[in-house]
This record gives sequence, C-alpha cells and structure tokens, in this order.
Amino acid sequence: MYSNLIKLTVFEKGDDSDPTGSSETTQYTEADANTRFIIGYSYNGLVGAEPDRIERPREAYPPDNGAEGSSETYPSHKRLMVNAYDGTGKAIRVRYTWEAREDKGITLTRDGLVSFTEAGSYQVRVRSGEAVSDWIWINADTESDEYATLSLLDEDDSLIENITLHWGEEITPPADPVKDGYTFAGWSQPIPERMPADDTEIYAVWTKNAETPAETAPREKDVNPDTGAAAAIGLAGLAAAAVILARKKNK
Repeated sequence: MYSNLIKLTVFEKGDDSDPTGSSETTQYTEADANTRFIIGYSYNGLVGAEPDRIERPREAYPPDNGAEGSSETYPSHKRLMVNAYDGTGKAIRVRYTWEAREDKGITLTRDGLVSFTEAGSYQVRVRSGEAVSDWIWINADTESDEYATLSLLDEDDSLIENITLHWGEEITPPADPVKDGYTFAGWSQPIPERMPADDTEIYAVWTKNAETPAETAPREKDVNPDTGAAAAIGLAGLAAAAVILARKKNK
C-alpha cells in the first residue's frame, strides 16, 4: 500500500496560486536516482495511543504561497508533509513507503501509521525504489496538550454527545442513548479507550422494536346498528328471556 494518494490540483499556466479545477486521480512518476525527497513540518506522537497517521492529507496544508498559516488553522505541526522533485527541481508525484530507523519503541507501517511504546525521539524516512529521503526526527511523549473531539451521532447525523479530551486521555464510555420505538444496539465502531489524535465520529446503531398488537375491535356484523352494542350481548339477552318463558310454561 502506498501513501500520499491525493487529488491533483490543476493550475493555470504562469500562476501557481490560482487553482482552476482538479482531477479525480493523480498522475505519478516513477522515482529514479535523481529523485529528491524533502519532508517538512514535524510530528509529535503519544505513547500508548491508537496508531496514528504520520502524514497529513495535502489538502489540509495552507496554499502554496509562502504562508504557512497558523497551527490552529492548519495543524501541520502534528503531521509531516512529503515533497518529491526530479533532477531539474520540478515537483513530481511519486509513490513511496514509510520506514523507521529503530525497531524498538516505535511501529511504523509502510503506509504511514505510527504507534509508540516508549517515549523518545525516532528517525523516519520515505523510500521509492532506490530513492530515499533524509532521516527526519519525530518525537513521542507520555502526555499531550493537544485536544481532540469524539462525536457520538445518531443515524441522521444529529449530535448525541461530544467528548473533548487531550490526546491519549482515558475516555469514560457514556450511558447508552435512548430513542422511542428503538433499542440501542451499540456503536458503529468501538469507543476507543483513549482519545485519538484526530477528531472522530461514531454513529449509534438501533434495532426497531416490534409493534404491540392493538386490542381486537368488535366486527361490524357483530354490532347492533341501533344501540352500537355487540350482537353477542343481544343474543345473550334473548337466550335468558327464552329460559324464563320455558319455566312459566312448565308451571
């Protein structure tokens, strides 16, 4: 699996700051001996947290106009960004994989998911064939001052509850939600034990309750049209009168 599967932005010739459209697929160039990688920004991970993506989607970065923007608007300090250039210095799209220099304390998958078991600094880089980037340092801490939000939503996207905590902070599972006519069947995915590094949305799953049978109403032919009483009641009265007449005859 390769990282950096992104949408290609198309610009007017001579103006790199005015996008005019985008294609749905990205054209990639095979890396060669002249390919040069540069990794920007920085990454701080959290020991014991869920695996986290080391690289942020390219569209999350500020426009390429020399301004990095604030970390609040563009949280690039939480992620790395990879750029590749050919032998002439032209930016190109290259498929690549991630690798870590250390084999203890860090696990880094080829597609860029990282997790840590020990605090410290680690070296990572990207590779495409024989072309590799320089090693870059990333850090893993036991505590974080960064916040993320876990949003618990109903199936219609309405909010049930928001939980906002520091990355890696333990999450106390909320009480099961309640909805008329339905039984709560769980969440679309397990609620994590610790707050992940990114905002996360989880949906409630419901099972529709069986309908309670309504009381059976008297059938139309069983109802006396004059009194509205059930015909069965009238028949019972006639039967009682017949018994009385029979007794009188016997006397």
